[in-house]
Amino acid sequence: MLKKLLTLTALAVPLIVIPQVHLTFELPKTVALYAFTILCVLAFFVDAIKNKRFSWGILSKKFYIFLSLYLISLAISTAFSLQPHTAIFGSYERQQGLITFISYITFLLLIISAFSEKKKDT
Repeated sequence: MLKKLLTLTALAVPLIVIPQVHLTFELPKTVALYAFTILCVLAFFVDAIKNKRFSWGILSKKFYIFLSLYLISLAISTAFSLQPHTAIFGSYERQQGLITFISYITFLLLIISAFSEKKKDT
């Protein structure tokens, strides 16, 4: 279920356009990314509970260290920002705030987890 939802997200989000919104491209895509990321996280936990197994996929420890450092730097820059609201949510034109970057990273980790699993012998 998670693989299908991740594939749907990767295919659907770039195609979302709502002409009635002031920013036709950025805002609808960002909202869809947030919604699909939340659904994918829920599907990940449902699969983990159903299979009684929780794994993040196989990557080097350096990758996770650098990813953690990147998240920490984002959090620090958000904490010391002159405009915290913009740092958290992003500007209305770009929508590239802390929450969006967390969604990107979460989506990346879910893709790594879902598509790097070893196949079971049946």
